Amino acid sequence: MGQRSANLAVAQKPWTCQSMGGGWRWGQFSRALPLSVLLPSLLDSSSTHECSPSTHVNKIVYFVCTSNTCRSPMAEVIAKRWLAERHQVEVEKLEEKTGWVVRSAGLTEDYEKAGSPASANSITAMKKVGITLANHSSKMLKGQDVEEALAIFCITARHRDWVLHMFPTAETKVRVLERDVEDPWHKDQVAYDVCASQLLEVVPRILAKEFSYLIEAETRGERVVGTEHRQDITFGLGL
Repeated sequence: MGQRSANLAVAQKPWTCQSMGGGWRWGQFSRALPLSVLLPSLLDSSSTHECSPSTHVNKIVYFVCTSNTCRSPMAEVIAKRWLAERHQVEVEKLEEKTGWVVRSAGLTEDYEKAGSPASANSITAMKKVGITLANHSSKMLKGQDVEEALAIFCITARHRDWVLHMFPTAETKVRVLERDVEDPWHKDQVAYDVCASQLLEVVPRILAKEFSYLIEAETRGERVVGTEHRQDITFGLGL
């Protein structure tokens, strides 16, 4: 398994990956498959040394909503805590210790300008569950973000369509949460608390669905191979 996965390369068709050793390939059928299904072929089961960020595939994930002041910032910090707990590290050291980078972004400045803080009610909703959101500064999704991302998680199906309209080449990376999370913008604290409750349920679920095999391998100390072809791996996984 480790031998054939060490030489991954992008074939001529988009999101199609084949082994230079010949014969083995992923085709378009793999686009909708979660990483938990596809990642076994990227893991060197014979390796027992401790993982470091440099041995990993490019593990940058984005959560995207409209203005990046309510839903996606909450999803970002929820995801960071979940990943930190799975790796048994402090949230502040998640990137340093594991190589995982979680970010969030918006799609328009029509409602809130870039650089805006998280809404006060979002901060309060997260504080109630022991998560800080006080230092957030909103940003808009850029082409470079799309290029470097392993996955882009959209809060609703509308956001998915919006991202694909802006960045058609992002199709293989975009995912949508299992159900749309309603926008609490300019609503009362109860609406934000409900939104937070929904995100606390669906964000860990989609992370587990997409990344469970990789995370379990990391916690066992197995090494992800083929990292010299990071972009190839991203497309080959059909994200």
